[in-house]
Amino acid sequence: EPAPLGQVAAEDPYPRALQEYLLGNMFEAEAMLVGMLRGAPRDVEARLLLATLLRHGKRYAEAREQLDELEKLDGAARWRLEIDAERRCLAEVVPAPEALLERKLSSAQRPAAQAA
Repeated sequence: EPAPLGQVAAEDPYPRALQEYLLGNMFEAEAMLVGMLRGAPRDVEARLLLATLLRHGKRYAEAREQLDELEKLDGAARWRLEIDAERRCLAEVVPAPEALLERKLSSAQRPAAQAA
């Protein structure tokens, strides 16, 4: 028998984790997602939701790590748009380490160029 409207079946943890996330119960959602990934580390949807949750929690480095892991998985290609959107959201708040290094290098070179 299907679960009543507003409830999800107990045997499928992803919809429950998504529901907790949407309700703002981040601790519960994260615990569920981490548990799911412990048992199924190649679960693309769970890893993507975890990355999103971490970004919303301002845990940007952890979110980026999850996206890096996600991109190594076979099933990630069909989620390319969502993964790219998460990367753009992260880049808006915290530039990737490569971008920071590039900025430092270009700013270090500017004074020398102006002095010449």
